[in-house]
Amino acid sequence: MHCVYDPHAVAAVGGSVDLETDFAGIADLIRTGHRGIAVTSDGRRWHNAGATEVQELAIAVASAVGALHGLVGEGIAADDAWRGLGLRLAADADQFLTIAKLRAARLLLARVAEVSGLDARPPIHAETSWRMLGAREPMMNLVRATTAAFAAAAGGADAITVLPPMLADRAFAARMARNVQLILGEESSLARTADPGAGSGAVEALTAQLAAEAWGLFTRIEAEGGLAAAIRTGSILEAVATARDGRLEAVARRRIPLVGINVNVDPDAPLPVLDPASDLVTDGRRLHPMRLAEPFERLAVLVAAAMAGEPAIVLRAGKGGDPDLADGLAALGMRTRVIAKVDDLASPPRLACVVFGRDDRDRAANLAASLRGAGAGVLLAATSEPGADAPWCDAIVTPDSDLVALFAGLLDRIARRPEKEQV
Repeated sequence: MHCVYDPHAVAAVGGSVDLETDFAGIADLIRTGHRGIAVTSDGRRWHNAGATEVQELAIAVASAVGALHGLVGEGIAADDAWRGLGLRLAADADQFLTIAKLRAARLLLARVAEVSGLDARPPIHAETSWRMLGAREPMMNLVRATTAAFAAAAGGADAITVLPPMLADRAFAARMARNVQLILGEESSLARTADPGAGSGAVEALTAQLAAEAWGLFTRIEAEGGLAAAIRTGSILEAVATARDGRLEAVARRRIPLVGINVNVDPDAPLPVLDPASDLVTDGRRLHPMRLAEPFERLAVLVAAAMAGEPAIVLRAGKGGDPDLADGLAALGMRTRVIAKVDDLASPPRLACVVFGRDDRDRAANLAASLRGAGAGVLLAATSEPGADAPWCDAIVTPDSDLVALFAGLLDRIARRPEKEQV
């Protein structure tokens, strides 16, 4: 029997935890002759709250060392405490980063054992990432899960759990999650090679880099008094919150592409039905699980409601402009219709977009003026030109725009516009 309880992680999510009492209970479990994992160092909670790979590794090791100290303080021999420890890490769709992360975890645990004079090797259980899942086009989650499970196996995980994709048919989703593991294990022969990344220059270099940076962060946590102290002061929670915000911004700017979420979105894919109670929480006082796709998904639902079934009107001013920007509009659930001229409009749109390039500025300005004359509510200029200035538009969309923030502001503007107002 294995215990997946991590007192430090429970404290970080805001649970009522008395570490001394918890470790006393775990010590009693070990004294009874319990042979499985008695306490877990759980990096998944930190990962799903937005931690970087380095943070997840460093915190997991700090949690393991904190558990070791806590159990030794309760009279358990260090070797017995170390043998009763298990590590849990997240595996996501970044294949090589996940492989390197699990390999780095082995190095870090080996270093702790070496410094402490211990011989046991705590097992590592990998679970596919929650934060990588998307509610829109959920079948893409099977691809993500397959990549993550492969990476976990190649990285040397002792056990792997594949989370079911977010499909309406839960029985089918659970069967697909099982099949991912079975097919990879039985048909792809992943279990036949202990460390397939060994000897690869790229994998070895990335492993060494992650291990070195994580060890540096781990020593800083220890210098602060250990993970429990870092949680109490909020320093480690603030660091994870900063990493989370940076990653969410990168998704909003499409620097981190999520297929079916912010790039290559199927325009006919139904919008997700999201639970209002699961709104993204971004305070830095405690850990909150989050999905990277959620801000985009929620905004797509709001865009569809604000547009009331009307398509956005997209006009290309000449041959310029970046066609990838239309993909960004589609990622927010906007159905676009390209027209040749404003006279083709049957009624003024709530939202219109003029796509232009460096040589199309004057033509784009004329198109925008015609749209305003037709009663268009909000105008956007979409261009790949850096530093573009389009005073004739309400907003400029570029490949690096924060689409979530930009369109949230536009939705507020649409909501405030009187129904018959002519802009």
